[in-house]
Amino acid sequence: MSATELTAVPITREGLLKLQKRKTLALAIIDLLSRDLDTLVKMFLQLIKDIEKLRNDLYETLHDAYESCSEAKMIIGTRRFEQLILEDVEDVFDVEVGEKRLAGVRLINVSIPYLNLIEKNTIQTTYNILDTSAKLDEAISRMRKTLKMLVKLAEAEATINTVARAMQITRKKINMIQYRFIPDIDRTMRYIESILEERAREDTIRIRILQKKRKAY
Repeated sequence: MSATELTAVPITREGLLKLQKRKTLALAIIDLLSRDLDTLVKMFLQLIKDIEKLRNDLYETLHDAYESCSEAKMIIGTRRFEQLILEDVEDVFDVEVGEKRLAGVRLINVSIPYLNLIEKNTIQTTYNILDTSAKLDEAISRMRKTLKMLVKLAEAEATINTVARAMQITRKKINMIQYRFIPDIDRTMRYIESILEERAREDTIRIRILQKKRKAY
């Protein structure tokens, strides 16, 4: 409710009741927003742990993949290895990108990204497996695993950024209602109450004056 809307409230008991209902609604919204914020904070903290684990697993997998590549290079020779990695190959992966609504959050519409690595059904090698080392196959397998982990890590990092922005928006909404909207209502209610009390005192004085005049007659 804006300041203009508050000043438009009639200075009556009905106006006070209307403001009290709006304050009750505002407090209920704060409660729901606070619960949403709790959900977002829990998700944020869990994502921090997940991302840390994903990074550690990724580094470990990359290390293993590089070791396999080095061993394959030593076995089949540097020249042959470089020929193989420079050969043109068909795309065997695709990344599906989309969004989904975050569950557990009621008042804030949060759409988190999802990334899905799609691997084609038929993956053709461009080299003769009899002419190379099993270490090359192992290296390629680990690189595929690394790619999947990279996509998963990218999804987690995009999600934590979205959750962080949602937390910021939720806090702003709570602060606006708690420190601006409700105090405005309270001030307006006190103003109306003071006017009504003053009117009541004036009415009491009028009644006493009328009663004295009647007694005088």
